[in-house]
Amino acid sequence: MTEILIWSPEMSVGNADIDFQHKKILDAANMVRGLSGVEDRDIVLAALDQVVEYTLAHFAFEEEVLIECGFSGFADHKAQHDAIRESVHTVANNRELVTAEMLDDVMSRLVRHILCVDQDYAGQVGAC
Repeated sequence: MTEILIWSPEMSVGNADIDFQHKKILDAANMVRGLSGVEDRDIVLAALDQVVEYTLAHFAFEEEVLIECGFSGFADHKAQHDAIRESVHTVANNRELVTAEMLDDVMSRLVRHILCVDQDYAGQVGAC
């Protein structure tokens, strides 16, 4: 991720709760992006905790909404969530080795997912 991300209406999926969570994830991504790599270990670990918390809570909520709305692509969408979850867990389970660059890689995957893949359900969750 090489630039600061600013929320725009084109990023909306039509569900205020999910959009709010996506904005929070973009904020976290920007925070991670702002790490230079020479920060105190506590700062990197605090960023890690925030990334893990936001990602896991968001995916659980989003999946609930997609099921409730009958999103036809749910299985594929969940499989993509599971792949990102695995990356998050791998980084979280290796706290002693985590770097700002590793967090940035995870956040980049998550942001790409939000900006591209989540748009697949935008029409359905807004009407649900």
